[in-house]
Formats: sequence, structure tokens, C-alpha cells
Amino acid sequence: MRTILVALAGATLLAACNDPALGPFLGFAFAPVDSTFVIDASIPGPPPETPEAERLVGSLLYHARVSPRDTSLSSPLMGLESRVTVRNPADTAVALPFALCGLEAYGDPSREDRIWRSAGSFCAQTPDTIRLAPQDSAVYASDVDAQTLAEGFVDGRYYFTVQLRAATDTLALNAGSSDVRLRVPGLAFHVVAYRSDNHLMVWVTFVNRNSVPVHVQYGTCALAVSLFRDAAYSDFAAGWSSGRLCVDIGPTQLLLEPGAWHTSLEFNGSYAPSRLVKQGVDEGRHYLSSSLEVNRRPYVFPLGAMVIW
Repeated sequence: MRTILVALAGATLLAACNDPALGPFLGFAFAPVDSTFVIDASIPGPPPETPEAERLVGSLLYHARVSPRDTSLSSPLMGLESRVTVRNPADTAVALPFALCGLEAYGDPSREDRIWRSAGSFCAQTPDTIRLAPQDSAVYASDVDAQTLAEGFVDGRYYFTVQLRAATDTLALNAGSSDVRLRVPGLAFHVVAYRSDNHLMVWVTFVNRNSVPVHVQYGTCALAVSLFRDAAYSDFAAGWSSGRLCVDIGPTQLLLEPGAWHTSLEFNGSYAPSRLVKQGVDEGRHYLSSSLEVNRRPYVFPLGAMVIW
């Protein structure tokens, strides 16, 4: 998914290193930034895909579907649900060994390059016995939780296949497509960055521009600052730590009403140049970005050039 950054109030350009406005020499020069960024959370790409129709294997019909759940903006982070329906269309009862083997995700409808596979394989275990009366059906469901989506997927559209074993047959059922989107649409981020004495100060606030409340969550070290060697922000130089202790006490969660602003201690940072020196950052011109992790997704804000000497 391509992330689009729109600056509503542009950052100022870097002043010359000997500009008196920059104050006394302290090892770095950075022009202040006071900008608002809107992040595009849309998911472009190939069109959605519906699951294949019921497939007859032996005497039973099989159908698989993957669907998103908890997709409301006010819901906790979304997950996915995989459902396999097995139906007996005959007039006689059927019993056979059956096992779900796993769920696979691909980045395009061709399903040539697998991106993700669910952990574990139940095919190696002793299968269950499915018993279906005439015209009866059974549904097997499994979930992919938000943590798995956050760690295994970037936001985007994925095409799923369910692997299963029925008697001696191993099947791969086309389960259609589903969008994965943890990023919150309709948020605007106000970023202020400036030099204070010998420190870089960064402060982020965001507002809900949606017409409905949105669920947001973040951790104790949601704010991060990074340096890059190029203006395209592709050649990473170093992460700039504030020295704040990140304690895993669970995320802060809140429901942000339409038009409401939010900031917190976790969205403020003070960064000392000495920490960059310890990381071996070279002298010269670098390019600074800050990011804020909300709902397990980083929102990245380019802040312009900074000279280190």
C-alpha cells in the first residue's frame, strides 16, 4: 500500500549553519517545523475477489471464505475469520477423516508468491471424523487476531487459500480476498519540532476528522525519530532515541469523538545529539523524520534537513 503524506502547512527550509537565528553552536542545525499531515489509509490495488463456488470432492461439497471482523472505526483492532463449510448433498450419511491444515495469504489473485501462512499445521495430527447426515452441513471456523495481522501484514488487499485434508485428499480452496487495514483513516497529525538549547524537541497531536468516533491505541514509546542520509528518506542512518524507558504495560486505548484532539506524554520527546554520536552518525547533512505508532501502525512525518557537525 502506498502511503501519501500531504503537508497542510509546509515546514521551513534549513537555515545556513552560521545563521545567527540558530543560536550558539551546539553541534546541529535544524529549522523549526510546524506542520499538519493527513495520511491516506485507502487500499488501492487489484479488485476484490469472491470465493470460488462449492467444490465437489468425493461425495461432499466444500466452500471456504475469509471475512474481516471488527471493521467499524469505533471497534478494537480488526481481525479475520476463516470459515470452511462442508455439505453433504446426498441422501445417505457420510463419515470421513477431516482436518484443517492452514490459511495462506497472497498479494495478488494469481497466488504465486505466498506472503503469509498461519502458524502450525494440523494436517500432521490425527484428523477428526466428520459425520454428516443427508443434506446436513458443518462449519469449521478459525480466527486471525489483530496482533498476527500487525506483525505479519502491511495494510493492503490479500487473497486467501484454505488448506484442508478430507480422507486421502488434500485440498486448496480459494477463499476470496479480504482487506487488512489497521491504519485509522481520517486522522490529521499536527507535528511541531524545534531546537531548544542542545536538544531537539518533537511534539505530536492528532485530531479525528471522521464523522464517527474512532478507536485508537498506543504504547509507552509511540513516538520515534529517525535520521536518513538522503532526501528521499530511503537510506536509513540511525534511530534517534530519547532515552525514555519503554515499559510494556499494555496499550493505552481510547475512543476519540469526531473533531476531538488528543496528545499525551508519549507523543512528546526530547532528543540529545550525544546519542547520535554514540551511534556513529557521520557529520554532515541528514534528513529527519518522526513517526507515531497508533493502532500498531507507524504514521511517518518527514521533517526536513538537519546538519550535524
